Amino acid sequence: MTVGAETTFDSYLRTFDQIDAELRRLCETVARWLTKCGLAASALTPKLRRADRRTITRACKLRDPTAQPDLILKAGAAGPGR
Repeated sequence: MTVGAETTFDSYLRTFDQIDAELRRLCETVARWLTKCGLAASALTPKLRRADRRTITRACKLRDPTAQPDLILKAGAAGPGR
């Protein structure tokens, strides 16, 4: 089963702080859905679309499945662009 959250922004995110805030929000959305369904994430695939329309994806498998937003964010922070 795949669970995800994504968004398209009206303007470009230009700082890591802006990106972090949006990633946090998306991780919280996914974590709420996982918790509601009694599920846990065992792998993550962060995807980043750059201003030049290139898409960067990274995949990672979690050591311990989780539905905790902070752990999802921490694992995902090592993804695209970092």
